[in-house]
Amino acid sequence: MRRSRGLTAALVLSLAGAGTGIGLVLMPQASAITAPVAFTADELPTWQPDGIVWAMAQANGTVFAGGTFSAVRPPEGVAGAEREAVNFVALDAATGNPTSCKLAFTIGDGTATVRTLVVSKDKKTLYAGGYFGAVNGTPVSSLAAIDIASCTPKAAFHPGFPATVRGLAVTDDTLYAAGDFTTVEGQTRERFAAVDASSGALKPFVANVDEPGRAVEVTPDGKNVLLGGDFFTVNNANSHALAVVDAASGAVKKTYTNIPSNSVVKDISTDDTGFYTGHEGSGGGVFDGRIGLRLSDFTEKWRDRCLGATQFVLPYEGVLYSSSHAHDCSTELEFPDGKRNFLLAQPTNHEGAAPAPVDGFVRGPAKLGWHPTANDGLGEGHRPARHGRGREERRQVHVGRR
Repeated sequence: MRRSRGLTAALVLSLAGAGTGIGLVLMPQASAITAPVAFTADELPTWQPDGIVWAMAQANGTVFAGGTFSAVRPPEGVAGAEREAVNFVALDAATGNPTSCKLAFTIGDGTATVRTLVVSKDKKTLYAGGYFGAVNGTPVSSLAAIDIASCTPKAAFHPGFPATVRGLAVTDDTLYAAGDFTTVEGQTRERFAAVDASSGALKPFVANVDEPGRAVEVTPDGKNVLLGGDFFTVNNANSHALAVVDAASGAVKKTYTNIPSNSVVKDISTDDTGFYTGHEGSGGGVFDGRIGLRLSDFTEKWRDRCLGATQFVLPYEGVLYSSSHAHDCSTELEFPDGKRNFLLAQPTNHEGAAPAPVDGFVRGPAKLGWHPTANDGLGEGHRPARHGRGREERRQVHVGRR
């Protein structure tokens, strides 16, 4: 994303916890900014869900939140009654209040959930993935397209995904999906697939993997797709948790075998020169941090090995913002095991840095002095493990124009 004159950037944090939701508006006021961080953090009283928010997106001054919840309530100290919100809510980015857009994501059997949201390049369509069978009564199959202006599902867009969709990425004409599915429209598509962004028709893209897909992103030139998840093979080639494939065919372009087998990729994001991955793992030798890679040849620039699973990464003007529960960055010669840090910022690059003597990886860029306070909403007796996947978490950082 590029800054424009008069840009106000909204950073929205969602916490997977006991009905916890926190909103922050970050205003680029020069007097309060310490470069290269582009934002100050100011609290925004935002309506809160009674369950978990798994995904966020924004367009035209509205923040969309999807997850597993049934209602939203006013923030503490603000008058108002709880409102029904069936796994989705649209919030005004400036006030944090619900808008008039109401969508109910439901399913006949089981628990419906929204796991991923992405907005089309023209800001006219919101795509939602998860596990659901209808949106406002309109039949769909775990993937839906919403007309943003009218807040209505597009009935003509209904590709058949028989299992959970966990990640989405969109270009001008193609929507890429990651998830648990093994078929789409009755054809074999194992955990990754591509459909026409307008009609939903299945495309010939094939990138089959052996375990769930969790993240998908398209390189800025539109030629390649970045795959992230739990997998160990891609189109029968050995590659764990991360791979690069051709955007049209799905043919493998780059594999990775140096991510620990007990760690997965939870998120991928790009800027003009690189892409960045967020990881989560469990057990000894776990990798919970972030990796910066080059777009020129898809090789690794650096690896930040802080412990405390990373759920979301976002590069913005030379800074990588991330959300996690980082609690031990001693391998990076930074803070020791202790306090959880839910939001971090660090430069996207430090080319020329020397590899660490222990394992040969280049350490991640040093953290910047940006530490917004956040509460995970969990009592001490209910906190997830300091690192590991015993309890799935989701924390997001989202920067957008409004």
